[in-house]
Amino acid sequence: MLLLITQPTVKTGSIVLKIANKRFLFRAAEIKGSFSLPTFYENFDSINGIINSEMKSQLVEIVN
Repeated sequence: MLLLITQPTVKTGSIVLKIANKRFLFRAAEIKGSFSLPTFYENFDSINGIINSEMKSQLVEIVN
């Protein structure tokens, strides 16, 4: 399982991601990785996807 979260600000999603991670582990899920995209509206474009190259590289590394 890959956990993904987007958030409008920098911190809110990381808290939710930590809670979700613990919850899924409690349910015996096999989590392969997790990714958080902060400040969604600045880092994502509906045509080009993730426009922040560092974050896009992080996600590609996790998926591969």
